Amino acid sequence: MKLLLLLLMLLTLHLTPEILSCSWLTSDQPECNNIAHGYIYNGPATSSLTVVIPSATEEHVGRYACQVVTVDHTAADIVPCNFTLEEESLGWIAAPVVGVLTLAIAAGLVWWKRRFISEKLCLRSVQ
Repeated sequence: MKLLLLLLMLLTLHLTPEILSCSWLTSDQPECNNIAHGYIYNGPATSSLTVVIPSATEEHVGRYACQVVTVDHTAADIVPCNFTLEEESLGWIAAPVVGVLTLAIAAGLVWWKRRFISEKLCLRSVQ
């Protein structure tokens, strides 16, 4: 059985809290179910995934990256992802700024997934 964990992380000075956790068990699509408070994930993850931060602030701004980590905790290449701030509005009412964090799961990830029995993919900000 193959297992791949996708950890979406926001790096702070002291802590790296987990934002999203996904796993590949037997299917080709990850199952994502552990989302941190203040973030929204509506899935499913296919060739990309998106996490929405409904009340994004300056604290959420940063460079985010995805890193595959094997079961023995050795790190592989770091892959960048996009973080964008968008402002939504409905008629005359403006909603708060929304942060959207998108990770494109590249073909290289599929190679990693098939090569290792267990892997971990970490998405974190690089300040």
